[in-house]
Amino acid sequence: MALACHIGSTDVDRWQATVPGRDARTIRVDLGRSAGWYDVSVILSASPRYLRRFAGHHEDGRAATSDPGPGA
Repeated sequence: MALACHIGSTDVDRWQATVPGRDARTIRVDLGRSAGWYDVSVILSASPRYLRRFAGHHEDGRAATSDPGPGA
């Protein structure tokens, strides 16, 4: 299964991978540029209507800023 992952809205943070059926893929993302916030979209090339989106903040116990995404 071919999939594409978009992290945020920049072309810099886009990648594509092929994952065989029933296999798994783990990615590590540097959240330093976004102050711990993430917005990840996963799409499947074989199924144009498939979209899964995960957004939030990685909690690490430190003081955080508000989400930099709205209005950006």
